[in-house]
Amino acid sequence: MDANSEPTCIAPVYIDPANPEYPLGYWNWITFAATDFAKSAAFYDRVLGLMGYRRTMESDGHVLWQTLFGAVILQPAARSSPAAPTAEAPGIAQFVFYAPNSADVDRLGKLLRELDARITDGPRAMPEIMAGMYGVFFTDPDGASLGLVHQPANFP
Repeated sequence: MDANSEPTCIAPVYIDPANPEYPLGYWNWITFAATDFAKSAAFYDRVLGLMGYRRTMESDGHVLWQTLFGAVILQPAARSSPAAPTAEAPGIAQFVFYAPNSADVDRLGKLLRELDARITDGPRAMPEIMAGMYGVFFTDPDGASLGLVHQPANFP
């Protein structure tokens, strides 16, 4: 699938009816607003698809990707912003996904290079953040800061 193609099907997400609850504080979803909705939807199809998310819903200009561990929603921005979000601006400064191993981080790094996405750091070992951490940080088409990291199971 190239960066401009749409997924061919909408995949269901299975939630075990015998154990549908998650612990308090478990994240449910995050929403991004896009100035170029089609470009951002294609970007998230590829990036989230690599992480195992499936596009499960499209309606009223919104797209939803899900896993059993949360969802990402994309909606059109109300208007263009004069500047991309920054770590110092109010609101979410960065959203980081978990990778079960460093090979997944490297696969995403390769995909980001194929998409000509802006990689801000990595993929690399990041002992300055946490011993054993390996990650890649990047921005979406609107400049939102994202990351994918593998961290040791025994982190503090």
